[in-house]
Amino acid sequence: MDARDMRAQEYSPLMTKDNATTDEVSKARLARISDRELRRASSLTFWGKDGMLLWFLRSVYKSFFFYTIYCGSVLYAQRYHDVRLAEDVFHIIPGYCPFIMQALQFLAAFLVGVGLTDAVSRYQSAMGALTKLSESIENLRMVLLSSTEDQKFRIAVQVHITWLIVLLRKKMAFYTEDFNQPLSTLIDESFSECILFKPEVLWAFDLAQAEFVLKRFLVNAKLVDNEGMVTKVVHQSSDSCETITNLLMVRSPTTGGMLRRTCVEIFLLSIPLFNDDIVTLCLLPLVACAMLALVFLAKEIAEPWGQDYHHLPVANVMHFLSVPSWFGHDSSYSAEAIAWLNKGMIENNWTWNGHDPIPREKRAGSNKGDFINFEDYRTLHRLTGYNTFSEFVSVKAKDMAEADARGRRMPKYLHWRSEEVV
Repeated sequence: MDARDMRAQEYSPLMTKDNATTDEVSKARLARISDRELRRASSLTFWGKDGMLLWFLRSVYKSFFFYTIYCGSVLYAQRYHDVRLAEDVFHIIPGYCPFIMQALQFLAAFLVGVGLTDAVSRYQSAMGALTKLSESIENLRMVLLSSTEDQKFRIAVQVHITWLIVLLRKKMAFYTEDFNQPLSTLIDESFSECILFKPEVLWAFDLAQAEFVLKRFLVNAKLVDNEGMVTKVVHQSSDSCETITNLLMVRSPTTGGMLRRTCVEIFLLSIPLFNDDIVTLCLLPLVACAMLALVFLAKEIAEPWGQDYHHLPVANVMHFLSVPSWFGHDSSYSAEAIAWLNKGMIENNWTWNGHDPIPREKRAGSNKGDFINFEDYRTLHRLTGYNTFSEFVSVKAKDMAEADARGRRMPKYLHWRSEEVV
């Protein structure tokens, strides 16, 4: 079990003495774990099972053995067969260093330096975007949940926020091709029956459309205040998601990394051919490990969205943001609220005859006196150009089946109820 697996175990729900899940404590603990993981990403230790030394050894041990054998073979040929590559094969005068070696040395050092600088810049941008996303989503949750006393509104808000996180995880999986985090870890059990998490809906909708759906819900629920606080936090969350999306789409060219690695390898392989003194041959494996470690480091931190050692704790942060923060006894009303929300998004029927009925007149806060009836809401299938929700699901299911037949992994990934990790 590696360090990442051990840290993942911390996400099991905290249990009380009677084995009941304490959601508030669990959410607070998830926040602390996420903060520690973000801190760890910028303050790695050198020693220990989760230290940089172990990463260094795992990254370069194959290269060390290869260059040790390579240099040992050159040294063996010198000592036991009196064959010196520089003099006998290339006819180079002892002490003369060909100009090509200087060119290769400069090119290797230049490419490694430029690649590492660019990778560090991208890593800092990615970390800033991830921390901003965490802050903005939790701020959005806090503002919206404290803006209403209607339990079904609070539950609907949390469902929409979880939906945004799931769609963001979907986009990350698409661009990084990392399907290791199942969507089932992001969808709370009490939200599992919501139609927003149907595979066909997840397949059809993207972040921009989901943000529009959230905004229309907030407007019709009269949760948009006159002071502009709700609008501000919604825009901040939208900007955070957009920043991460842009970082995922605008990636470092793979060709650059390949050329960098190739140039370094050619330079290292050329050294024993022209400089076959014993000091050079003995130290070359260590020099090769140092240079190649920098190449591997640049490759890891340039796209820090996966599960490698220097990658950001994206899975931890996504899990933390998707977990709902229950107000009072809201969790016990989630089934009724989800049924009401599904009916509204499918049939545009938002009638509620229980506590806090709909339609009704807003009794307090901003927009006091306004009538809450959701008359300006558009159903999910209408937003995508279909007459009925069943028609929408049927078409998208066929589209997913065709994509699956072509070997695409996303359709299986979105069928999260099967607990299948592609």
